[in-house]
Formats: sequence, C-alpha cells, structure tokens
Amino acid sequence: MAGDTEHQRVPHPAVFLVMYLPFGSCSGYFSVTLGYLLSHAGVSTGAIAVLIATVTWLQVFKLAWAPLVDSVLTYRGIYLLACLTLSLCLAGTGLVHPGPQTMPLLRVLAVLVGMAIGLIGVTTNGLMAGATLPAQRGRVGGWSQVGNLGGTGVGGGLGLWIATHTQVAWASAATLAVLCVLCTGALLFVPEPVHVHRQPRIAGTLRNLGREVWRLARSRAGALGLLIMLMPFGTGSAGNLWSSVAGDWGASGNMVALVTGGISGLAAGAGCLIGGYLCDAMDRRTGYLFAGALMAACTLTMLAAPKTPASFVALTLLYALIGGMAYAACYAVVLEAAGTVAAASKCDLLISISNLPIAAMTTIDGATQTRWGSDGMLLTETLAGLGAILLFAGVAAATRGRSEVDGLTVV
Repeated sequence: MAGDTEHQRVPHPAVFLVMYLPFGSCSGYFSVTLGYLLSHAGVSTGAIAVLIATVTWLQVFKLAWAPLVDSVLTYRGIYLLACLTLSLCLAGTGLVHPGPQTMPLLRVLAVLVGMAIGLIGVTTNGLMAGATLPAQRGRVGGWSQVGNLGGTGVGGGLGLWIATHTQVAWASAATLAVLCVLCTGALLFVPEPVHVHRQPRIAGTLRNLGREVWRLARSRAGALGLLIMLMPFGTGSAGNLWSSVAGDWGASGNMVALVTGGISGLAAGAGCLIGGYLCDAMDRRTGYLFAGALMAACTLTMLAAPKTPASFVALTLLYALIGGMAYAACYAVVLEAAGTVAAASKCDLLISISNLPIAAMTTIDGATQTRWGSDGMLLTETLAGLGAILLFAGVAAATRGRSEVDGLTVV
C-alpha cells in the first residue's frame, strides 16, 4: 500500500524528540526567558501576556495550515524552512533591546515565531505518522513529547540561566537559534512519505483531503479518536495552578519554583517514555484511559492526604509523571487514528480538538478553586476525569463490532 512504512527506513523514535525540540523550546523561551527580561525592563505584565498569547493562539489556528502542508512541497522541506525562519526570528529577538518601545517589533517577531513553530508541529506529526511502524506508535508518541515538554525546559530554564549569568544580551536567543538549526539534522534519518492523496491540481488534492478527513470521522477508529480527544481526563490542567494554590500545602516559594520547574519537567519526560512504551504493549485507547484513571487517583489522593509541604512535593511530581504518560498516550492514539495518508491534516485535527478539554478544565479548575478552595478543585477534576472515562468506555463498548480503519487510502 502507498505510504506503507514496512518498505521505508524506520527511524528510532528518539529522532522525533529532536524534531519537537524547537517547538517546545520556543514556547519556553517566550513564556519564561523573554517574559523575565521584559518584566525587568519595565514592560507591564499585561503587555508581556499579550506577547506570549500571540505565540500560543497561533497554535490554535495551525489546523488551517495543515491542508496547505498536505498540498504543496514536502514535509521535510517545510520543516527545514520553518526551522530556519524560527532561528532567524529568535536571533532577532536577541538583537532587539527589551523595553516598552520595542514591543511592536517583538509582537511582529512573535507572529512569525508562532507561525514557524506551528508548521514545525504540523510537519513533524506528518513525518511521524508516515515513518512509524504500527507497533511503535506509542514509543514515537512518548519520545516526541519528551522533546515537546523537555524543550520547554530548555527554552525556559536554560534560556533564563544563560540570560542571567552572562553579560551578552543576545546569548540565550542565539543559543536557541543555533539549536533550531541543529535540529534540522534529524531530517537525515526521516524519510518523506508518499503523498498518494495529491493530484496535479490543488483543487483535486483538497477534495481528496476532504474525503480522507470524512473517512476518518466515519470509521470506528477515527470516531473514537475524535471522541477521546474531547474527553476531560488526563488533561493535566491542575498543573497550571500549582504555584497559585501551593500555599494551602504550606509550600515555600523556592520549593514551588523547584518542583514546578526543572524537576517537574524531568518527571513529565520520564512519564512520556513510560506511557509510550506502555501504549505499545496494549490497545492505545486503553493506555490513554489508564493514564487518565491514574491522574484521577492522584488528585483524589491529594484531596485525602494531609496538606503538608512533603505531600505537595511528592504528589505534584507524581501528577507531572502521569501527565507525561497521558501526553504520550494521546499522541499514540492520534497516530493510530490518523494512519499514513494526509497525516498532517488528520493529526492536527485530532490534536487541535484535544486542546479544548485542556483549556476547559483549566478554566473550571480555576473557578472551582476560587469558590470552594483547593479541595473543590481536586474533587472536580477527579469526578470529571472518572465520569469521562466511564462515558468513553460505554461508547466504545456500544460500538464494538464496527470496522476499524487504519491507514485510510484515497478511492
């Protein structure tokens, strides 16, 4: 079959860790390093938030670019162009003196950075789907998310350390710019999939893309993949609020910074690898449900356990580890549901949908914490997770017997 990875070079899953590093590192650089530098240069928190949100919101709309990626050029070529563009933009932020007067220029660079990392994500997903054997989808999902989550630590933690320990203003931006260029070396190990959906005219290609997305939605694998992406379990949303509620456990500022920073990133990375290999040993959707159940058990334990600093450290790190498992399982489900044809569009459709419950649960967690305190937040996340797991399991059981479609092909 066209696009069959059995007849192609199959890269080690760690290659996709490298390919996802620019995506994560730039997110971390803008939210941590550049945010810190701007705040110390007299820029208001509101203006910094707008700058960071510019990069983030462009990831929501990258779904619109996926059909373009699936219609012109190659995944490898677009990835290369995006990384080079990203490196130039990062270098540009390092040459711009931080301050209120330079914010308009930094916002322009933020738009370019957001578009570039969006294209990096879309093309990496397409290459992952096309170059991954079915038996390795869990591992590939796990390794790629180590690059995503670990890259955030590199761009944020390492970038900030360089910025605060050198006298060269542009050093952290230049370091990350070089990193982005070096990551393109991973393309040497990843084959370009056969784009069987493409036609001589772009209108024909877009029609085939529409057919592929429709066939995805009406197959059992695709429909369950779309549904599971909407379920509010395994979202890790409470992790966004640990620093805000740490006082309820008596955790100090230094403890919060340490636990929610680098150590939490290491725990999440370990969870990504564990979750990826686990999903290759069982049904991927079951692996995702398992990670969601573990996260619900973790929040329930936090609710019942004594609120002490030691409890905060142990359970937030466990939460981060389980969150990594859930991220890996999520990507394994995406790769399995998308198949190999028009993979960039189908992967990003599923991934974009998966962001909805994350955003929703973050909002709900914040609202319940404000009204009922941290116990209310933890109870809400636990009940939402368990309820969603039971709902999905019921739907999956009710539809058992419908055909699974993998690697959909154009008719």
